Amino acid sequence: MDLDQQIGKTVLVGLTWIAPDESQSHQQFGGSITGFVTEGRETPLVQVECDDGETRSYPWNESAVTVAAPGKYTLATTQKVFVDPDYLMQFSIFQNTQE
Repeated sequence: MDLDQQIGKTVLVGLTWIAPDESQSHQQFGGSITGFVTEGRETPLVQVECDDGETRSYPWNESAVTVAAPGKYTLATTQKVFVDPDYLMQFSIFQNTQE
């Protein structure tokens, strides 16, 4: 996949935080791809300018990225609606209580 051709495309990101007691919390973001960090990395980091004004970076890993089906997507946390995004990304983050 040519990463430069992905710039400007819309991506929705879902994060599931899993605590040691297996309780879960969720975050969702949507925004535009502004670039990639590839230097010195086996897996590129995609930079996303999110709808809340923050720029966030996530691993651009084929197991976490899927092509989005056409349609309306509503973020549960903000109720923001995205129409026909290009990609969906989903990550599970296992929290560790050890400091």
